Amino acid sequence: MNQSRRTFLAGAGAAVSGGLLAASGRAATAEGPGKPTDQDMPRGMTFATIRSGGALGLAVKTGRGLFDVRKAESAFHENAPTTIDEVIQRGGGAQLQALLAKAMASTRKDLFID
Repeated sequence: MNQSRRTFLAGAGAAVSGGLLAASGRAATAEGPGKPTDQDMPRGMTFATIRSGGALGLAVKTGRGLFDVRKAESAFHENAPTTIDEVIQRGGGAQLQALLAKAMASTRKDLFID
């Protein structure tokens, strides 16, 4: 078999990339529950940390003002993260979106800070 440098490098590149894909697939399945994924991370939200009652909590910037996630979570129970640390550790984008939608549809003004 007459192998040129070009065919050798192409074959080696394919073998290496195949190995990397297999390794990344194993790593993705080993993450387990509780680990954020790209699909679970909140997108298009501006976060702030607010102090409410002596505790730090998560807020989201909206057209109605800062949305107090901790206060809304205690009212609507969507299992949304209530601190920025929780957002980073577990994501929760879908829960935050659902909580924000319920709060925007409600008439409760105490969930928003001007």
